[in-house]
Amino acid sequence: MQFDTVIIGGGLIGSAAAQHLGRAGELVALVGPDEPADAGSAVVFASHYDSGRVQRRVGHNDAMTRLNLLALEHYDWLQQESGIPFHGGAGCLYVDPVGRNPYLDEAPGRAARFGVDVEVYQEARALATAFPEMRFPAASRGLYEATPSGHIDPRRLVKAQLRIVERGGGLVVRDVVERLVHRAAGIEVHTREGKAFHGRKVLLSMGAFSRTSGLTRRRLALTIKSETVLLARVSREEARRLESMPSLLYDIDVPALEGIYAVAPVRYPDGHFYLKMGCNLPEDRYFEHELSHIQEWFRSGDSDAHLEKMREALATIMPHARFDGFLTKRCILTRTASHGNPYIGQVDKDLYVAIGNGWSAMCSDGIGRVAAHLMREGAFPDGFRAVDFEPVFAERVT
Repeated sequence: MQFDTVIIGGGLIGSAAAQHLGRAGELVALVGPDEPADAGSAVVFASHYDSGRVQRRVGHNDAMTRLNLLALEHYDWLQQESGIPFHGGAGCLYVDPVGRNPYLDEAPGRAARFGVDVEVYQEARALATAFPEMRFPAASRGLYEATPSGHIDPRRLVKAQLRIVERGGGLVVRDVVERLVHRAAGIEVHTREGKAFHGRKVLLSMGAFSRTSGLTRRRLALTIKSETVLLARVSREEARRLESMPSLLYDIDVPALEGIYAVAPVRYPDGHFYLKMGCNLPEDRYFEHELSHIQEWFRSGDSDAHLEKMREALATIMPHARFDGFLTKRCILTRTASHGNPYIGQVDKDLYVAIGNGWSAMCSDGIGRVAAHLMREGAFPDGFRAVDFEPVFAERVT
C-alpha cells in the first residue's frame, strides 16, 4: 500500500504527527501496537499508559517553552473536534527545597518574554498560604503558572489524535514494525504480522524503542531508564476536595529519591480516583539496546519495592490528604543527549525521527506539529531552530 508518510509508533508524538500531516492533505499510515491487554505477550510498551501527566508552559529552555505553548494552543480545537476531553487542572507549581535553582532563576524572565503570567514565592510560608494542602522545607522557593497549565490524560490525548487521523482518511494499523527496506524512492515498512506499506517518507516515533528497534543505520544516543509511578487511591469526595491542587514539580534531591512530580486525583480506567506521583530513584535500572531487558521490566519488574519510601515522601508533602490505598506502575523514561531537547530531524534518506526527552507528554502535539512541518516543507517552522532538536548518534548499527 502506498502512502505519503508512514509513521512508526502510535503514542503521543506519532499520533500527533499523523494528525497534523493528515490535516495538511497527506495520505498517512500510522503503525504501532495498542496498549497491551496482556503484558506477557506484548513486544513493545510505552510510557503513555497513564491518565495523569503534568502540563506546564515555561520549560527549562526557550525551545521547550515554545513546544509547550505550541501544544497548548491546539488543545481546545482538538478536544472540540474529537469530542474527547483530555486537558484540565488548576495550574502547575514548581518548587525547589533549598531555594537555589537555575530554573527558578531563569523562569520569570523566560515567562515574561513568552507572555506567561507566573507568581514567584520566595519562602515556604508563602507557599503554604497559597497551597495549604502541601508542605515544603523552610528554605523552599517556588513558581506557579495558572491554567491552562495543569494536567493532561495521555491515553485520551492519543485517542483524540487518532480519531482525527481516521476521520481524515488516515490508516491506523495495530502492529509492530520489524524492518525497513530502503528503495530508490521511499521506504518499505514491514510488520510482524506480515503487512507491508510503502511511504515516500517514514517517521520513527517509538520513544525508547527507537533505540532497540534496529530500524536506523546508526544507533541514536538515548539514555533509557526505568521509572516507578505511585498511584494513591482516594475517594470521590477526596478527589473533589483536592481538585484545586496544581500539578507539582518538586526538585528535591536526597539520597532516597530525586525529582518528584505529582498530579491531582483523576479517574483512571478502573473507575477509581488516583493521585499520581513519580520520581527518580537510586535503584532505577538503565537499559542499553537489549529489548528483552526492557520487556522484563514492564512484565515483572519489582516496582513495589519502592512503594513504601514513595508513600512516605507523598505523605510528607501532603500530610492532610486521605488516601485509601496505594499501588505502583512500571514506566520508562527516555533522555536525549547533548541539547536535552526532543530529537526532531532527518536521519537518513526519506527517514525522519521525532523522539521525546522525558518532558514530551506535555508538548507532544507541538513535537508532532514541528516534525510534520519539517517533513512537508524541508525546514523548521518560524521560531524553531534545527540545532535545538538535532538527532545525536551513539554508534553505527551492525
